[in-house]
Amino acid sequence: MVFYQRWQSETIKNALKTRRVALLNGPRQCGKTTLAKQLVSIIDEIQRVPSLLVAIKKSVDEDKRPGQYLLTESANIQSLPSVQESLAGRITKIRLKTLSQGEIQGSQPIFLEHAFNQDFHYAYKPTTQQDIIQMAAGGGFPEAIQLHGRDRKKWHQDYVEALLERDLKDIAHIQKHDVMNRLVGILAAWSSK
Repeated sequence: MVFYQRWQSETIKNALKTRRVALLNGPRQCGKTTLAKQLVSIIDEIQRVPSLLVAIKKSVDEDKRPGQYLLTESANIQSLPSVQESLAGRITKIRLKTLSQGEIQGSQPIFLEHAFNQDFHYAYKPTTQQDIIQMAAGGGFPEAIQLHGRDRKKWHQDYVEALLERDLKDIAHIQKHDVMNRLVGILAAWSSK
């Protein structure tokens, strides 16, 4: 397995120095657990056991030291009807997205610095239109970018199917999966224009 240096690492380390609880959220399979385990021990996928939030609140109210908990979640736990504890004032949220091209290529996050200087000569390795299309089609999920061709396409199809069949059903109690599949297809087509 390939490990990538994530740009959010320093943000998480800083959050743990100043806040009692840090919550790393983002889509499934974007690397939250892998990144969190590189930094500290964690409570992974907190949305599966929302009752833990009450115990965490009690713990961090009694002991106000920063950096006590690093939680991860794939679903927005505050949006779940069974969750009644927000940890307001005790928690900071950090959003982890899929890998950027800079993270994949092992470069530093310097795009904006160069853009403000109107210097675009440092650009990432791809130079042809086909290279750029391949990067876009590959996406940024760590496991998927290791695959090619039909295997990568199948990974993405399986990912969307799992989200629609299981995760969305758990969160929103959606019953008509075929309609939701068509809607996702339509939205994807519209977003590509």
